[in-house]
Amino acid sequence: MVSDLATPKRLKEISDSYGPLFSQSRPFRYVVIDEFFEEGAIEYLHSLFPGSEEDVWKSPDNIHTVKKKVLKKGPYGIKEQSLDGEARQCLRYLNSGTFVKFLGELTGIKGLCPDPYLHEGGFHLSGNGSKLDIHADYSHHDVLGLERRLNVLIYLNKDWDTANFGGELKLYDAYLCEFASIAPTYNRVVIFETNLRTYHGFPSPINLSSEYKEKHQGRKSVAMYYYSIPTGRAKHKIIFPEDPNFTYVPSIE
Repeated sequence: MVSDLATPKRLKEISDSYGPLFSQSRPFRYVVIDEFFEEGAIEYLHSLFPGSEEDVWKSPDNIHTVKKKVLKKGPYGIKEQSLDGEARQCLRYLNSGTFVKFLGELTGIKGLCPDPYLHEGGFHLSGNGSKLDIHADYSHHDVLGLERRLNVLIYLNKDWDTANFGGELKLYDAYLCEFASIAPTYNRVVIFETNLRTYHGFPSPINLSSEYKEKHQGRKSVAMYYYSIPTGRAKHKIIFPEDPNFTYVPSIE
């Protein structure tokens, strides 16, 4: 079992190498890091990804999030309780002091905090025809009251055929002009700041081959979100800029 997905030494090497790229990127700060985890660690994480038919999933019910599965709450109202012990340990590592300290050093954001509730976080599975429209994420945690500052996306898609499947994470500026298209390839990690204008999504439906769907189920990722003490930013729910009348209704699961 790999309890630490990345060693402090490896994380220090990444923060030193990629911190300047993060801080200099525009129109908002982000970085794409390939081969983030060593082979044994990423294979271990991949092996723990829940199957599409396991009783751990819920599907957000709105017109802008189509055929996408995220973790549901366990029997006592906490998401990690829906997972077995090893999968829980991997997510706990991503919420650990070691990993959060690395994120602070990489991004320069002081006082980052993890989310033990995994609000909208954890394992994500997007099947054939799934999409996530252009949006900016909610600003504050409903339970903790902390301000959302950073998204970390870990992609687990072996042999991903971007040209045919699509599924790229697309980043947009304040005018909704696309400035980055990032294929969700295996062992790629994307880290980006989040605020009122950090628009992103994968708005074109995924088009998987039948062979890929049978073997790999869909577009797999781990999404983790990090917070800080509020900076004074006004609170808002998720924003779909092309649908200003959209009202978010949280799932009860």
